Amino acid sequence: HKDDNIRTAAKQLFKALIKKFQTVCASVVVQMFQSVTDKMSVERSRVSLNNLYFKHLDPCNASYKPFFLKEAVYLAFGLRYFELHHALKNSGVSFNVIGEILTADLQMYGKSNNFKVPFLCARVIWLLGRLKDDINKQQATRQFAYTQILTHLQALPDSVNDDDLVNEVLLLRLTAAQALYRLMDDTGFEPKDFAPFLQQTFVFLLQLVRDCDASLDCMQDVLRYVCVCIRQNSLILSAQDDSVFTTEQSQQIVDSIFQSMGGVWDSCDSTESNMCRVELLRCVAELIQCMSPSSVHRLYPTLMRMITFCTECVDDDARLCLHEPGLELWQKVLYHSHTLEPSMDALLDTCWYAHMQTNSDFFDVLMAILKSYLLLGGDQFVQRHAMQIGASLTAIIPDISEMDEAFSKVSDTLCVFVQLFPAQSPQFLYQIIEHLVTEFIEVIDREKNMQFGQQQSTLMTAEQQFVPTMISKLRIESYMLFFCRLMLANTDGMLQVFETMQ
Repeated sequence: HKDDNIRTAAKQLFKALIKKFQTVCASVVVQMFQSVTDKMSVERSRVSLNNLYFKHLDPCNASYKPFFLKEAVYLAFGLRYFELHHALKNSGVSFNVIGEILTADLQMYGKSNNFKVPFLCARVIWLLGRLKDDINKQQATRQFAYTQILTHLQALPDSVNDDDLVNEVLLLRLTAAQALYRLMDDTGFEPKDFAPFLQQTFVFLLQLVRDCDASLDCMQDVLRYVCVCIRQNSLILSAQDDSVFTTEQSQQIVDSIFQSMGGVWDSCDSTESNMCRVELLRCVAELIQCMSPSSVHRLYPTLMRMITFCTECVDDDARLCLHEPGLELWQKVLYHSHTLEPSMDALLDTCWYAHMQTNSDFFDVLMAILKSYLLLGGDQFVQRHAMQIGASLTAIIPDISEMDEAFSKVSDTLCVFVQLFPAQSPQFLYQIIEHLVTEFIEVIDREKNMQFGQQQSTLMTAEQQFVPTMISKLRIESYMLFFCRLMLANTDGMLQVFETMQ
């Protein structure tokens, strides 16, 4: 524990020194890099590897010090690689030379040599992630990095009974996952070059999530990497770019990924693992956007189980963290569906109304969910739920009319309703219309008095009456859009409503 603290402090000191004394420090780091990677050092390391077992590595043993020194130098090299460019150029160390050195290291210390020095192999893999700017410049270097990272992302066979080696390789796999994430989360990333590795990557990453179940933080980190991998390769997964895979092949990959995610969901069956489910839900939401509507409907049984578990209002504080990602997944599934299924229709009764009453923090996504229901369900949906929806909207309108963003979301949903059901809208929305008309007139009067004073109010022009002061343009626009939509969709019906209000 103390050694970890010392190393952390040393890393911070090194960063500060190279920032302040870049020229001197960069030259020293490059010289050390050349020293630990010259032919004589490599040959000595190769001899030391004979009959070596990683558990015997002792930093106090002079024979093994070169391994620990090389790992430290590689750490310094990667921490401030960008600042070393000039010194590397002056010393004649090209990027190709660095690649040859790292290739030789992985062959000596990594999987191809039975993980002789796992911690040094992990540092080399970590270094690949730190060199992303140069690696992502060329297709050949990208392909090399992907191959090496995925080689060391793979789990050991079940036949390996050495728990110490399994744990060492697990740390190496976590490092490989992070390095892959850094390479993908970059503007230089090319999905077409990564496509041959895509399906294998998801298999290895999701297996890694299950294998590191002893650490919630590690599980969450790897799931974040999965989410980035889906997002960065979405064009290929959704078959929008069909130059690599056919639509059927892309769909098979997506189905396979979702099936593995379902396995991870089932394994997160404790209260403590709910935070892991939060990240998993975000991965699923990203994946849904890569699916065709027919595929989404085929996966409804699992999706509905996830959504219901996350969004049902139960007296369980441990599940509060699941509400937001669960609602977002609900909205995504609705958006990418082509019809309203009975199980999804029933979810409105069991979950949506309860959240409308209690969770104002999620108002935006709740309105998006209702909007999707209206678009999918049509007349039959409105007939079944008219009273409940009307009551919910009528109850919340007074509370949110002065909250610009929330009011804008409601007015947008109301406009969709009017557009879909113009004949029924004036009567169905009567209470809401009455409230908003009254409130709008009061708001304009209040603004008029605030801006020009009570005595000057009769002298204002029509243009002055609608100059916003405290009221925002967004709220004015929300009122106007709703009223105009009503008048255009059903003029006679609206005039009758206005007559009853007088």
